[in-house]
Order: sequence, then structure tokens, then C-alpha cells
Amino acid sequence: MLCKPFRIAIVLLCCFFNQAQAQLSNSLYKALPDSLKPKNRNALSIKEASDLLNKSAFFDAKYDEAFRLAAIGLKEKLGKTNKKREKILGFYSLAIYDFNQVKQPAVVHESLNQVFSLIGNNPSGYEKEIFNSLIVSASLFLQEQNFNYEKAINAVNSALKLKNRLKDKRVVPNAYKVLANIYRKLNLPDSSISNLKKADDFSIKTSEHYLKFDQHYIKITIATSYLIKYFESGNPAELKEAISFLTSVDRSKLNGKLLSEYLETQAYICYAQKNYKRTLAYANEALAVNFNAKDANVNKLRKTAIKGLALIKLNKNRKGLSLLIASQKKPELYFYSTLILQELYKTYERLGDYKNANFWLMNYIDYEKKVNLIKYRGVVLFANEKFLWAEKENTIEGLKQEAKFKKRQNEFIIFGGLGLIILILIFFFYRFRVNKIQEKSKETLYAQKILLMNEQIMQQDIKIKAECIEAALSERITIGKNLHDNLSGSLIALKYLVNDKRKKSTSDRELSTLNIIEEEIDSIYTETRNFSHLLSKSPVEEKDFIYDINTYLAKIKNRFKDLNLIELITDYDESLIETMLSPKLSENIYYFIKECLSNIIKHSEASKAFINIKFDLKNCIVNVSDNGKGFGELNNSDGIGLKNYISRVENLGGKILIKSNKNGTNLTALIPLADSKTLRLKA
Repeated sequence: MLCKPFRIAIVLLCCFFNQAQAQLSNSLYKALPDSLKPKNRNALSIKEASDLLNKSAFFDAKYDEAFRLAAIGLKEKLGKTNKKREKILGFYSLAIYDFNQVKQPAVVHESLNQVFSLIGNNPSGYEKEIFNSLIVSASLFLQEQNFNYEKAINAVNSALKLKNRLKDKRVVPNAYKVLANIYRKLNLPDSSISNLKKADDFSIKTSEHYLKFDQHYIKITIATSYLIKYFESGNPAELKEAISFLTSVDRSKLNGKLLSEYLETQAYICYAQKNYKRTLAYANEALAVNFNAKDANVNKLRKTAIKGLALIKLNKNRKGLSLLIASQKKPELYFYSTLILQELYKTYERLGDYKNANFWLMNYIDYEKKVNLIKYRGVVLFANEKFLWAEKENTIEGLKQEAKFKKRQNEFIIFGGLGLIILILIFFFYRFRVNKIQEKSKETLYAQKILLMNEQIMQQDIKIKAECIEAALSERITIGKNLHDNLSGSLIALKYLVNDKRKKSTSDRELSTLNIIEEEIDSIYTETRNFSHLLSKSPVEEKDFIYDINTYLAKIKNRFKDLNLIELITDYDESLIETMLSPKLSENIYYFIKECLSNIIKHSEASKAFINIKFDLKNCIVNVSDNGKGFGELNNSDGIGLKNYISRVENLGGKILIKSNKNGTNLTALIPLADSKTLRLKA
């Protein structure tokens, strides 16, 4: 049994190890964009860890340990969760991370199989994950010992079936790049170039990923493929294409592995142009580039090979042969091995070492057989694929023809049915038109009868209206005559009485009062006579009568002053009153002012009253105010006079504003001007 202190130490170490797995270093946390920063860097959720590992390839190698610990923590959490989505995203992220870390294919396949198993046959919602998983599978098949090209091609084609369902199209070029790599390994450069161009066309050129990687990688790889074709065929056009694509790459924007491959391709182009000094310079420059990549050794062998080839051409045979022998041990592509083996046996032959020349010649012949077998395998694969596509196209064409035939049948049925429907519609339309014409004839006959009845009713109305007007006029004349005969007679009698009293009066004050009473009797008599005449006139004659507001206000102002009632202050333009007011307006304004002054005398206990009359283009504005005691809100108990002039103004289409408080009352009437005088004044 372990002693207690030792057990405690083990527990503490385990706790420290678990904490190390969960934590992110300060430097990595600061380097992360806000979208990847976890809420708690000491306890990453499955989603946070998955998102982090998906982007691990874009971070510097100094953060590798932090990503490794995040991957370990993610694996532990995936073993505890039962949520399907978390499991899918988690295993997908582990597969991508392990693939980028160049782990053993079996390790990557383990995570990929989990993804495929969890998603099943319905990739809806996980199109991107399935697509990328199939591309990774294809790349893994190429890493197997016998290069399982068939499975790799099938995996890529399965991924491309999801192309149109992907929301993020930026991942599509990866499928074409993997296909290009497969065909390049099969020594089929034309197919490789075709797929690289598809990748270039499909790339989202505005995306950060494309600008930083794809546009350079694709052009460099296309240039390399044209270079392979040139070394096989010797056609200068192929070399020209290689130079054209490589020239379009901006070297200043390259670094690391891409810069190394760019310099290597430049070296092989210079070798093809027989410029061996520049070949050597580019080879040395390419070898001097350092970058963190798991396949750096393979890249180095290709650069070592071109350096050896250049040295031999510059008559530095010993060193050149040494480099070529070292670089041919692990070739990545058949193109490089062919060049190396050719140069080895030719150089030894030129130096007279026929034993080594024969050795390398036999190696070259054996290798050419392997290359031809691989190329044959590629051609067969390509032919089979073409055949399958042709079969699919034939099937599709047959289905199209069948669909066309069915379409024609359907069109015949549809058009026949439409023709029948049109004939039925024409028949109903004809019946409808006949009925419409008949109904219209009936309506015309009814309209004529109604018109005749309306004319008869109108004549009857005119007759009744004329009789009413005649009766009203007769009644008005009677009222006017009675008013004139009765009231006028009484006023004349009253005037004689006052006149008689004045003759007998001895007091100046009494005499002054009697004079005022006589003037008031004369005024009432004049108004009575005018009103009597108005009642006796026809409506046409009434239009010529204008109430003399100026004279009335002047007289009432002097009368108030003589009687020492209130001080009346007026403000108006006499000429405008005569010009602007129609007979109807002058009458209503006259009575409005009279009613207002009557109420002021009766109720306000005011010492001053103010009358202001002015005009704008549309209204006559009459303002009457006093400094009396005012009144409360208008209600049913208020006098009939106040309601009368409110009603009088509103009947003219105007409005009245009343403000009253303990300091006095203010009435403002806005009465519309709508007669010929106003219109002439505007013009």
C-alpha cells in the first residue's frame, strides 16, 4: 500500500494535469479573435473547444501544446456527453485537428467514422462537416502504402454531390485540389490542371482564405503541372504556360512553405531553360526557407534534387551526384525520380563509370515500368470514371427523352382541356352578352320612365316652392306693415310726448336727457322702418341693403359718453368695412356688435369696452372685450343673447373664441369672407 503523503502527491499531480488540459495560456488567449475567446478559459465547453481546434492550423507553432491539451480535454468531454450535435461537431473537429497534425491515418479515421456513424444517411444540417470529412478521407487514402486511388476518387465525388447544398462555398475548391493531387500522383497532368482550374474558378476570391493561400497555391501547382508536361513532351508551349502562371504570383506576399515551393518551381523552370546558374541560386534560396511542416523532409528532397542537377550541369559532378543519390531515396512524384535516375546513369556514362551507369540505367528502366503501370492504372481509372459518367449521362438523356415524351402527352391533354374550357367560356360569354344587352334595353326603358317622372316631380316642386315663396313674402309684407303701422305709430306718439315735455322743461339736465331719449326714439324708429321695408322687399332687393356699422358705432360711442355709462374704444378702417362686407355680413356683424354691447351694459359692470374690426384675405375678424367682472363657463343658465351671437357666427361658417375671467371678457369672431367684393379686392 502507498503511504498517505505519496497518495496526496499523486492526487495533486492529477489535479494539476486536469487543470493543464483545461487551461489556455495567456499568450494564446490574447492571440484569439473575439469570436473564438471562451467564456471561461479554464473550462472550455465542447463547442468552444471544437471551434478552437477547427482554426488551429492558422496559428503559430508555439501554440501547439495548448491546442494539444484542448484536444485531450475535448475527447474526455465527448465521452461524457449524450448530445448528438455536440458529438458530431466534437469528433469532426478532432478529425480535422489530427489530420492537420499529420497523425496516423488510423487515428484520423477513428474520429471520421464517428462523424459518419452519427450523421448517418441524412446529412441535412451537417453538409459542411460531411463534405470536409470526405475530403480528409480521400487525402488519407492517398497516404496508404498502395495509394488507394479508387477510394480517394469515390470519396471526392461523394463530397461534390453535396456541393450545391453547402451554405459556405469556400470549402468546395478543396475537393478539386484533392482530385488534382490524385491525378498528379497518377501522372495525368492534364486532368490535374483541369481540376486546379476548377478550384481556382470556384474559389471565393473575396475571402481571406483565398487571398492568403489559394490564389498562390493553385497558380504554383498549375505551373508545376505544366512543367511536368514539358519534361515529358518537350513541347515549348507547356513551358510557356508554366512560366505564365508562375509570373502571375506575387512573391512579396509569400512566406513559409508557399515561398519554398515557388522558389523550387522557379529553379526547375530555369533548369528547363538551361540557365543552370540561376537554377542553383533558386535551389539554394528554396533550401534556405524554414517553415513548420510535417512534410518538410519531402520538400527538402525535391530542392536537393534540383540543386544536384544544376551542379552536374555546372561540372561539379561529385557533389551533384551525391545530392542526386540522396534525394532519389524518397521521391514524392514520379516526375522528380525520372529526372534524377536519367541524370545519374547519363552522368556516370559520360564519366566512363559504366558499372554505375548500368546500375542506374537498370533502376531507370525498372522505375519506368512502375511509372507506366501507375500511369496505366490512372488511365484505366480515368476511363472508368468517364465511362461511368457516360453511363450516367446516357441514363439522364434517356430520362430526359422520357420526360419530353410525357411532357408532350401532358401538353396535349392540357391544351386539349384548355381548348374545351375556352369553347365553354366563349359560349357562356356569348350568353352573358345577350343577357347583358337585354338587361341594358330594359334599364334604358326604365331610365326613360324615371326621367319623365322626375321631370313631373320637379315641375310640381317648382310650383310648390313658388307658392311657398309667395306665401312667405305675403306674410313678411303683413308683418312689416303691422310693425310699421303699430310700432312706428307708438314711437311717433312717444316722440311727441318727449317733445312736449322738453317744451315744458326748465332744467338743463332734464332737457339734455330728453334730447338723448328723443335721439334714441329716432334711431329705433329708423331701424324699425328699415326692418319693415326689408320684410316687405323680395330677396333680390335685400342684396342691395348694407347696414351702416360706422354710423352706429359713432352714435353709440357718443351716447355712452353722454350718459356716462362706459367708455367705448373702437379700432377699424371705415373704408374697408364699406368695401369688404356683403349685405348679409354687414347685417350679422351689426347685430353681433349690438348684442355684445347690450350684454356688457347689462351684466359686466365694466368701465371700458373695446371693439376692433380687421380683415385678412379670408376672414373678417371682430374682437369685442371689456374690463368687467367676467363670467364662468357657458351653461344653460347664461342669457339668450350670448347664445344668439354664438349661433349667429356659427351659422355664417365662422367660429367664436370666448375668454372670460375676473379681469374681463374677450370675444373674437372669425367670419369667412366669400362674396364678389372680396374676390375683386384679391384680384
